[in-house]
Amino acid sequence: MTFALTVVVYLGGFYWVEHRRNVKGPWEIVFAADASGQPSLRITQATLGISEKLVFPGGQVGRTNFSQPVKFGEMTTNLPFGEFVFQDPLYLPGDITLRLCGHQIEAIPRTLIIDKTERPWQPGAEITLPSR
Repeated sequence: MTFALTVVVYLGGFYWVEHRRNVKGPWEIVFAADASGQPSLRITQATLGISEKLVFPGGQVGRTNFSQPVKFGEMTTNLPFGEFVFQDPLYLPGDITLRLCGHQIEAIPRTLIIDKTERPWQPGAEITLPSR
């Protein structure tokens, strides 16, 4: 009887923790470039109501006219452009840090951090970052 109760409590606790870890879902970032190769990002997190666009007018990527979504649920390191710095996917959406066009971009649920300066999330906003 004790063994059965232990198994039930363990399984119930395990599935509850897994549900809490994944309930909000991951960050989704759409990496894109226009016809001239100017890069941009669209950062979204549906559960939190976040959707912002970052544009890098002085930046240049090798590909043109593309749009590629990347979901940051589990550890994701392959990006269409830029450098992956850090991801904490323990409790989604977690924290992600990227280095793109000379800027460090950090998305955390409470705020967007660009070059170590916090900016409150403004759904639908478009942020233009100076070239570096």
